[in-house]
Amino acid sequence: MLSLTNFQTAEKRISPYVSKTPSTFDEKYSLHLKWESHQPTHSFKVRGAFNKILAMESPAPLFVSGSAGNHGQAVALAAQTAGVQAWVFVPENTPSIKVNRMLELGARVELVPGLFGDAEAKAIRTRARWEFHLFLHIMTKR
Repeated sequence: MLSLTNFQTAEKRISPYVSKTPSTFDEKYSLHLKWESHQPTHSFKVRGAFNKILAMESPAPLFVSGSAGNHGQAVALAAQTAGVQAWVFVPENTPSIKVNRMLELGARVELVPGLFGDAEAKAIRTRARWEFHLFLHIMTKR
């Protein structure tokens, strides 16, 4: 469970690496909007990737993940910043702009036939082969 203390600790840990993004209010629809597109990877997912990797006392030498794009970019950036490797499995139809960005950030990228679930399953199988590699799940603490 996320406590205020855990939240504040995570905020302090990742603040040097993420952008402080603006919030606005849309009067017409009565919506508060948080502009996470201002992050280095244009997505909020960079927050979770940095927090997970930086929270480790001794980061794994390689982070393995499945992604359809944004999470993979976040893992690649966080791994590069921490001085470790990222291996991201993506569906073969992932937009080339996302794949190229992961490669630019130093990630090994493997295109997997099928959909996101297929890429994630291959990432999980790959991670299971080597105990020193950490699997970063897109939505959970696994």
